[in-house]
Amino acid sequence: MNPFTFTIPGKPIGKERARTVRQNGAIRTYTPEKTAVYQQLVQWTYKGAGGPHYGKNPVAITIRAFFPIPKNTKKSERQDMLDDIVKPTVTPDADNIQKVICDALNGIAYEDDKQVVSSSVIKMYAQHPCVNVEIEDAEYGNSP
Repeated sequence: MNPFTFTIPGKPIGKERARTVRQNGAIRTYTPEKTAVYQQLVQWTYKGAGGPHYGKNPVAITIRAFFPIPKNTKKSERQDMLDDIVKPTVTPDADNIQKVICDALNGIAYEDDKQVVSSSVIKMYAQHPCVNVEIEDAEYGNSP
């Protein structure tokens, strides 16, 4: 079987650091709203695409993050961006993109993201920003 693929619409978002605040003498740690909302989008997109559950099997994940081309880009540079000659060295970092997606899929695609034994994040430019995620069973090389 082939790997399972789904696409998250919109500009790639990275995982933000957890925030810690002091309220009424107690220390409270929380996930920033932007991260929480994006993780919900990842979950809804995966479920909506009919994503399988890999149980406790090891998984491999490939993430292709397509960034919007900046509005002030010259026409000659725009084509180089679309041809993947010029790569996006913009935030978020590749590891933060991976983290937000892998954390969002905990309990949905697999039991825990510690099961991700192979991963790749590729950042590119595109006319329509999105994130394409491909997951496969690393033990058997296919979808369940």
